[in-house]
Amino acid sequence: MYELEKENVASNNEEVILVTTNTNFHGGDHVSESDKQEDSIIQCKFIFRDKQTCYSLAFKTLLYSIVNKACTLFAFNHIFANGLRNSDEFHIYVQSNSSVVLDFANYLSEFLPVSIDFTFINIELVELDDFNDCMNAIESMSFEAINKSCLQIPNVKEIHSILDSNDKSCNIESFLKILNCNFCNENIALDSELASNDIQDIIKKLTHTLIDTKTIYLERNKKIFKLSLQKYMNDSCEVAPHVLFADLDSAQNFLRLNDSQKSVLASFEKPFVKTACKEIFFNEFDSYDIFTSLSSDLIVLLLLSYLKEYHEIEYLFYSEYTNTDNINTMLSYIDSYPMNDNVLSYTYSVSQNIYISHLQNHKSLFEILQTNRASNSRFIVFLSTRNNSSFLIENISNKDSVFKQILDISFTCNLVEQLKVLNSYDNGDKLIKNFARENKQIVSKWNLSKNDLEFLGLNDILDIQYTESSESRHINSSNLIDIFLLIANILDLETNVFYEANKCVRDRGPRIDYKLKKHNDSIIIDYARILRSVMSFKLAGVESELLCYGVIDSLAEFIGTLSSDMYVNYGISEVFICGDLLLQQCFLDKILKCIPKNIKLLLPKNGSVDYLA
Repeated sequence: MYELEKENVASNNEEVILVTTNTNFHGGDHVSESDKQEDSIIQCKFIFRDKQTCYSLAFKTLLYSIVNKACTLFAFNHIFANGLRNSDEFHIYVQSNSSVVLDFANYLSEFLPVSIDFTFINIELVELDDFNDCMNAIESMSFEAINKSCLQIPNVKEIHSILDSNDKSCNIESFLKILNCNFCNENIALDSELASNDIQDIIKKLTHTLIDTKTIYLERNKKIFKLSLQKYMNDSCEVAPHVLFADLDSAQNFLRLNDSQKSVLASFEKPFVKTACKEIFFNEFDSYDIFTSLSSDLIVLLLLSYLKEYHEIEYLFYSEYTNTDNINTMLSYIDSYPMNDNVLSYTYSVSQNIYISHLQNHKSLFEILQTNRASNSRFIVFLSTRNNSSFLIENISNKDSVFKQILDISFTCNLVEQLKVLNSYDNGDKLIKNFARENKQIVSKWNLSKNDLEFLGLNDILDIQYTESSESRHINSSNLIDIFLLIANILDLETNVFYEANKCVRDRGPRIDYKLKKHNDSIIIDYARILRSVMSFKLAGVESELLCYGVIDSLAEFIGTLSSDMYVNYGISEVFICGDLLLQQCFLDKILKCIPKNIKLLLPKNGSVDYLA
């Protein structure tokens, strides 16, 4: 009853049908005969988009339970629902008075949570003949109703009731079974129904232990995780911490959230969302980047609710464990809420209702392109923080793809060599000298040799200990994002360009010159020109946060311009953008706005944003 068998969910392609007809009316307001005549009978269907995941299956189970209860409250002539195999739509058909249909729609909105895997699309009127044909077709089919599912999941009202200690109308025991409690007193019998005061005692004990020891270990659905009051640097391979907040209000107190992030955090699936904390709270999280979630776990929800109400603690740091040796859990329990294999499988960067998964399954760019197959010619942009960049045109010929590289990415990561190129530009030598005069401390960290100082004309400006040239300084890169390393040197950043850009609260940064130029028979990016822009704005006193934001903002505009060129010169009206640069919030926000409206933007499917080298 309590545990969801994941393998059954993954293979579930059965047609899901529920039929309820000629429902007797048992509740609601009285409707007079005259009112019924004025209120016409209509047929309509509620349309949902179903991604056919374990979460959408759970959501449909919840939806059916709500519809079943609604049948006792509303005067339906007919109501039935169906989800067809291999279809991404799910429909609820209703025939009743228009006022009843409207009341039912409001009822659904009140009880159904937001979902990212099962989303409401529209309500459409249906002709009577079509309605009857659909109903007759469904009634003639054999089926196994979904209400036999083992899923037992609370709706919005029930969750509120569980979290309200004064509300006894709904008990947590309907949705959860405790297997082991290392601190339970002898009066608590785990093999029988727990009294509400027993749950409260458990939550209080967890709270006291957490406050005393700063850390507790729990086991939910055979998965062990840690909750703590402070971040532990060795908990995760990710730099950013994973944090569970008590509720959305608490998350908004500490974080800078856009509307799309709020919607995803409040969704039925409760994924982790990459967010940015407000600058004043940096010391609390030891990071500006935060992986944030609102827990779906009723025990954790009760714990956080109690911590917030009685101890003014609004969040806990979260860590999952695969190696569970020598870990003693205080509490073990199971519930029917779907769970993914690991944190990364439900961690997203979110912007404008676009969700980019941090999960990465592939081993090459080719595998990513195979997963995200094209039906038309497209412009491909691959930008990664760790893998080589690619700018390609993919043409489809007899269902096979032919790739053509349009931009060769190759440049030296030696800042001095780039400065020597810049020195040859018009007024480039003056810019370098002026920058050195105003930023002597920064330039002194560039490890300039005696020959470098002489070449750049900085001997008389800088009184520094020069170094000898080193071959290790002449490293070429095929990753465009490595230019950010040179920018970090110019700005003397303690962190990196992304970190600073994500701190910026403005919508537009200064324009950085990402321009193309001819080099021999190739078209390349003018890298020295990028650095010239950065040095000019730094010399003008532009703060590093805004300048770094401009670096990424302008890169997104550059890609938008390239996409427009592909449309004009080659007639390509689709652009596919991938690579983990999409996981950087500032870039994701911008690239969605910079692609021209006459060009279709394609983004990677779940698990294929980048590849693991």
